[in-house]
Amino acid sequence: MSTSHVRGVFASILAVTSVFWLAACSSGSAKKVDSGVTGGTGGQAMGGMAAGGGGSADAQVDTPMTGGSGGGPMDGGTTGESGGGAPLDAAAFFSLPTERVTTWQPGVTYNGGIPTSRTPCLQQALAPLGNGKDDLPQIQKAIDNCPDNTVVQLGEGTFNLGGANYDYLDAFVILRRSSITLRGTLKDGKIATTLITPCTYADGETKQCNTAIVVGTLWLHTDDANAVDVVADVAKGGKQVTVKSNPGYQVGELVIVDEETDESLTWWSRRCSPQCVDDQKTDPNAVCDYPDCRGWFIRSNRPVGQVNEIAAVQGNVLTFSAPFHMPYRTAKHAQVTRYLQAGNSHVPTTRVGIEDLKVSGGGGGDGGGNIHIWGASYCWMKNVEAERSSGTSINFDGTFRCELRDSYVHSTVNPTPGGAGYGIGFNTYAADNLVENSISWNFNKVMLMRASGGGNVIGYSYFDDGWIAYDPTFVESGLNASHYATAHMELFEGNRAWNFSSDSTWGNAVYITAFRNHLTGLRGAIPPLNTYAYDYADGNGKPSALYYEDLGGRVGVSVGENHWWYNFVGNVIGYAGMTPSKPKSPGMGGQDRFVYEEKPGDDAVMPMWSVGFQSDGTQEPKTVTTLLRHGNFDYVTKAAVWDSASPNHMLPNSLYMTQAPPFMNGYDWPWVDPVTGQARTLPAKARFDALPHP
Repeated sequence: MSTSHVRGVFASILAVTSVFWLAACSSGSAKKVDSGVTGGTGGQAMGGMAAGGGGSADAQVDTPMTGGSGGGPMDGGTTGESGGGAPLDAAAFFSLPTERVTTWQPGVTYNGGIPTSRTPCLQQALAPLGNGKDDLPQIQKAIDNCPDNTVVQLGEGTFNLGGANYDYLDAFVILRRSSITLRGTLKDGKIATTLITPCTYADGETKQCNTAIVVGTLWLHTDDANAVDVVADVAKGGKQVTVKSNPGYQVGELVIVDEETDESLTWWSRRCSPQCVDDQKTDPNAVCDYPDCRGWFIRSNRPVGQVNEIAAVQGNVLTFSAPFHMPYRTAKHAQVTRYLQAGNSHVPTTRVGIEDLKVSGGGGGDGGGNIHIWGASYCWMKNVEAERSSGTSINFDGTFRCELRDSYVHSTVNPTPGGAGYGIGFNTYAADNLVENSISWNFNKVMLMRASGGGNVIGYSYFDDGWIAYDPTFVESGLNASHYATAHMELFEGNRAWNFSSDSTWGNAVYITAFRNHLTGLRGAIPPLNTYAYDYADGNGKPSALYYEDLGGRVGVSVGENHWWYNFVGNVIGYAGMTPSKPKSPGMGGQDRFVYEEKPGDDAVMPMWSVGFQSDGTQEPKTVTTLLRHGNFDYVTKAAVWDSASPNHMLPNSLYMTQAPPFMNGYDWPWVDPVTGQARTLPAKARFDALPHP
C-alpha cells in the first residue's frame, strides 16, 4: 500500500481494530500461576520490592532455592503450593540502593481495590437515540442525578456525543461528581457500547472535536497566588509537611508539593534555556521555547513536584496518604499549592469508574484525547477501548492513585510529533497512578511522562508501533518516562515493547527503574502498517517513498543525555534470530551488525545499549556513570550481564506486587527470565495477537 496522503492507511488501520475483548490464553511452558493458591507465587513486600517464589537462585540461578516457585510468606508460616522447605529470607534478594527507589503502591487496585458492589441506578440501561441524534444530554443527566456508589448503565450500540449540532466547546461527557461508574454493556464477553464524537478524520474531514470524556474539572487550576511555603525540609519517604500557614486544608484534598529547579537534578535542554535567546540573534532558525517551556506542565520553573492526598491536618502540620518520592527543601523554596476545583472548591473528584466501554474520536490536541482525567483521585478505567484520538488518548493530568487496566488504546489519527498522536500520558506531577495489563499500539509515542510526580507504575502491558507518518523509517520511543523535565521515581515492570528510550528534547528524567521487561529491538509492523509507504519527491523531483521499516534509531535501550540514575535490572533485550534491517526505502541505510553497546563513532550498527549520546557524538559523562545495570540478558552476548559491584544475582519477582496478580492466572510469572533470556507469554500481548489483523 502506498499513499501520498497519509490518511488512507489510517482508515484501514481503524477498520481492523474495532473489536477488543479480555479473553485469557494459556502459555505453554514451565510452572503456571494458580490463582486458587493462597499467596500465589508472590511473597512479602520488602521496601518497595516483592520477593518470593522465583524458580531458582540466580534469580533464577541454576540450582533450585528453598521455597520453590510457590513463594508465600517470607517471614515464617507456610510456603506456596509448589514450594517446600523453610521460607525464604527477604534479605537474600538483590535490592536497589534505597536512594534510587521508592515505595510503589499505585492505583486503585493496590489501595483497597476497584469496587464491585455498585449497582445500576436506572431501571433499564440507556439506549442510543439513533439517527444521528445527540445522546449527550441523556448520559449527562443520568450521571448528574444518580445516587452515589451507583452505575450509569449504557446499553448496546453507538452513542453520539453532540450529534448534528456538535459544539466543540461543550460536547463531552463530564464526570465531575464523585462515586459514580459509567459502564457499557458486554455481549459475548466483548464490548458492545461505543461513545463517539462526530469527527471522521480518516476520510479527510477537518471538523474540530474535543475530549470525549472528562473526569474532574476541565483543565488544572492551581491557586498559585496563595501557595504556602514549606518551613521544614520534607524527607524522601516521609509523609508529613509543615507549612507556614493553614488556609483551611481538608482531609481528602489533593495538593501539589514542589520546589524550584535544582540543577543537580534537573537539566533543561538548550531550547528551554536562556542560551537559545542568544542563539536566535545569530541564527534565525534556532529553536527557542524559553521561557514559556518552563511552565508548560508545571508551576513556573518547578519541574520536580508531586500530587498527594491530605490524610490528616493538625494545625500547620499536614500528613499525607503516600510517601514523598523525592525530598522537598526549604533551600529550593518548597511550597504547597491547592487545586481550584469547580466552583473554587478544593475537594477533588474521586472514585469515578469507566468500565466496559469503547470511546472513539476524541480530539482537542494535547489537552484533549479520548479520556482525560484532571486533578482527580482513585479513579479507574477498566476494560476500555480507546481509538481514533487526536490528542493523548488516555491522559492522567495531576492525578493521584488513578488507574488504567485491562484495556486497549490504539490508532491515533495523527501519528506525528506535537501532541496529537500520543497514546498514554502522565503530566503535571501526576503520582502513584497505574497502567496494568493493557495495550498501547499505533501512535506517534505510545506513552510519555512529562513532569510526572513519581510512584507511577507501568506494569505487564504491551506497547508496539510508535511511528511518524512522514518518516516511517524512524523508530520512535517505546517505554518512555520523558519528553519534558523532570519525571522521577517511576517503575516499568513486566512490559513488552520494542525499546526503552528517553528523549532530551526539553529536559531530563531521573531515578527511573526498568525491571523484568522484554525489549525486542524491533517494532512489530502490525498489519496494515507493514505495507505503509509515505510518497514524496526526492531531490531531483523524482517520485520516491519511505516504507515502514526500522532504520534510524533502532536500539534496545537508549538513555538520553543528562538522564541520570536510571536502573535497568532483569530485562531481556533483543530476541533469538534477530537480523539487521536491510532497507527497501531508496537512499536509506540500515544496520550492518548488532553490538552490545554503542560507542562514539559507531555507524550502521544496532546496539543493545546506547547511553548518554549528545548531538556532537560524544557521551555525557554523568549519564554514563549514574546508570545502574544488573542482570540484563541481551541477544548479542547471549548472556545475562551482571554488575560486578553487586554479587547478589537473586532477583525478586516484583518491585510492587507481593504475589502473582489474577491476570497472570494460567501463565508463568515472572514471565521474563533474564538468566536464560526467555520471555514467555504476556497476557496483554496474547490478547492483542488474537485480534484480527489483515
